[in-house]
Amino acid sequence: MIINYNRNKKTLELILIMNLKDHMLLWNHALIEIIDIRHTFQRSGDLNSHYQLPSSAFLLIINGKAEILIDEVPHEISNFHILHGGKGMNIQFLRMDELLEYYLILYKANLSLASRNNLKAIMEHNNPFNLQYGFTPTSPLPLFDKMENMFTDWSKTGILDRLYVKTLFYQWIYEMLRQLHTLETQLIQPDPLDQAIRYMQTYYKETFSLEKLAKAVNSSPRTLSRLFRTQLQTSPAQYLINIRMEKSKILLLNTEASLHDIAIAVGYPDGYYLGKMFKKYYGISPVRYKNKVITHSSWRDMPSQGAQIDIARTQPLRYIDYDNHYQYNGEGELPMFRNAKPSLLLTLLLCFTIVLSACSTGTTNSNASSNRKPTPPQQKQVQGQIQTKLLSKHKPG
Repeated sequence: MIINYNRNKKTLELILIMNLKDHMLLWNHALIEIIDIRHTFQRSGDLNSHYQLPSSAFLLIINGKAEILIDEVPHEISNFHILHGGKGMNIQFLRMDELLEYYLILYKANLSLASRNNLKAIMEHNNPFNLQYGFTPTSPLPLFDKMENMFTDWSKTGILDRLYVKTLFYQWIYEMLRQLHTLETQLIQPDPLDQAIRYMQTYYKETFSLEKLAKAVNSSPRTLSRLFRTQLQTSPAQYLINIRMEKSKILLLNTEASLHDIAIAVGYPDGYYLGKMFKKYYGISPVRYKNKVITHSSWRDMPSQGAQIDIARTQPLRYIDYDNHYQYNGEGELPMFRNAKPSLLLTLLLCFTIVLSACSTGTTNSNASSNRKPTPPQQKQVQGQIQTKLLSKHKPG
């Protein structure tokens, strides 16, 4: 069901019956070719002039009011009104203000050769690309912004520019169908606060003013301020700052972009201004905030979730079940150097042995000239007894 919403009279007028679900389905599978995008000014002297559409077309009215016929079907159009007509349809202007300004998109749409038979049947029975319908969107500025960007890039001749225009056209179609779906299911104007939040989350990087936001959602600045204050306990300006700060924090932590690039991406003029707003909002500068988060993130390069150290697991998997290594039996690690102190008795024994050895050496040297006489048996016996006693005292148990 496509409807024509007359914002001035606050009424909904049914002008065409159509399955909007099928409409969306065919747009999903259509191959689109943009023929031309024009920015046109129609003057009151051009009344009763006829224009035959060379292809399917969208008209987005920017300024002025008029009454036109599309194949003898009357339409009253005004600011931000959208009209669609099929190839070969005649447009005739019956009445208009001094100047009527609008954008015109001419396009072709066909199904791919691999399309399913049911899609082809829908296309033959009710081709949405040849239907005429019109409505006034509840949120016109998103559609106007995309249309303006399409026209600007269409004037360029680069291949990538034309590809970008096609991507913008699909976005424009999505937004138009979304608003049509909202009108069809609710048949009332949506909540201005919800529309304002959606608009701010989509266009947070754009230059904002309360008047522009109010115009985008068909409300007034005073009404919007009251809704934000009563329902969200904040102001529209502060809500926009919240969105920009959250976006800048994500870019700061997840990319290596400079502060200047992040500032431009979230709608601020330069990195200095972003840093000032960031510190005011979070209480810390962007650079210090990022370093703090990185410092407090533990084991960033951990090889696995189960690992507790960088090199190996605390209890590594074994090749066999009966190995008897000390590190698997809970005995702990063996230190490279032991800090063991020898007992006093062993120290005395060592010293006494050295003294005896020195004495023996001295005796041997002194008796060398006397044909090296052997040590008397009594002396050997005494030495043996002393050593035996010392060793017996040191022997444990």
